[in-house]
Amino acid sequence: MSRTHFRDILLIALVGSTALGQSGAPAFEVASIKPTPPEFVGFQSYVKGDRYTAMTASLRNLIGYAYGILDFQIAEGPAWASTDHWNIDAKIGTGKADPRGEQAKLMLQSLLTERFGLKFHRVTKKRPGYAVVIDKGGPKLVESSNPRDLIGPAPGAIRGLGVQIRALARELSSQLESPVEDRTGLTARYDFTLSWTADIQAQENTGPSLFTAIRDQLGLRLERVKDVPVDLLVIERAHRPSEN
Repeated sequence: MSRTHFRDILLIALVGSTALGQSGAPAFEVASIKPTPPEFVGFQSYVKGDRYTAMTASLRNLIGYAYGILDFQIAEGPAWASTDHWNIDAKIGTGKADPRGEQAKLMLQSLLTERFGLKFHRVTKKRPGYAVVIDKGGPKLVESSNPRDLIGPAPGAIRGLGVQIRALARELSSQLESPVEDRTGLTARYDFTLSWTADIQAQENTGPSLFTAIRDQLGLRLERVKDVPVDLLVIERAHRPSEN
């Protein structure tokens, strides 16, 4: 085989493979990071085709998306991690569909390390939050034989199909922006639809709310507690990225 032919084969193989970051983890083929123009509002992060896009993204937004955690699980870090925003346009380049964005999240982790200089450690601490408990009238849940284990939010609703209560607790954490722990002792899987007034910030005593809905519709109760274990990502170091 000629040296030229071997070089061409090697080039094709490199182009066809997934790009790797400095740590050997999956990385975007190319990524543009620019400050968000002042007319942009509202954080967005999504995968479409072979591209990952983030708009009006703070460093905390990007960490949350990349590592699948909520804002209250991110600790410390510089003040600008919440106030400075960027738009990101990146090419995934794997040649494979990534409808759930799982590959993009791994690549975003590499970008945060290489372009933002992110360094962190993890720790578990107890924080004030809520516990899901059984209400005094008992649970109003329908056991499921469905193996699909699906749960998802909609405006003013959470729908579950074949899910355990701990999965509901995770969704409630997102809705309330606060730690929520399952303390029902229930281990079965259930089908349910939980719906409430669209204002997720409604307080417990302002009429129909998430708090009354979970009691009336599921026979469960959200109870304030001071000792919910929370897995925290603690930022040790980060810097603003250079534009490109």
